[in-house]
Amino acid sequence: MLVIEALRHSYGERRALDGVTLTVQPGEVVGLLGANGAGKSTLMRTAAGLQPADEGVVTLAGHDVWDAPLLARAALGYAAEEPSFHEDLSAAEYLAFVAAVRGLEPVAAHARA
Repeated sequence: MLVIEALRHSYGERRALDGVTLTVQPGEVVGLLGANGAGKSTLMRTAAGLQPADEGVVTLAGHDVWDAPLLARAALGYAAEEPSFHEDLSAAEYLAFVAAVRGLEPVAAHARA
C-alpha cells in the first residue's frame, strides 16, 4: 500500500505539491492526469523516494521512504518517464540487473520476466 500524507514540495517560489494526500491499496491502479507543470512527476519522484519533500510523509508497504528506504523501495516498481538505465543494456539485461539489485535468484527472476 502507498500512503501519501500532506505532501508539499516547492521549487523556489513555485509550489508543485500543496498538501497532497493519497492512499493506493494493493492491486489498485491509479492514473495521474494534469497539465504540464501540475506536479505529476514531482509527486511520483517524491513517492518513490527519489526526491525529498519539503513536508509530509510517504510510506510504501508500511515503511517510510526516508526512514527505511531499502525496505520501502523493495515494495516498489517504478518506471520513470525518462528511464535512467544504461542505453547499451537490452531489455533482458536490464531486467536481470533490477532482479539482482532486488536480491532475486536469477532463475526465479527469469521466470518472472
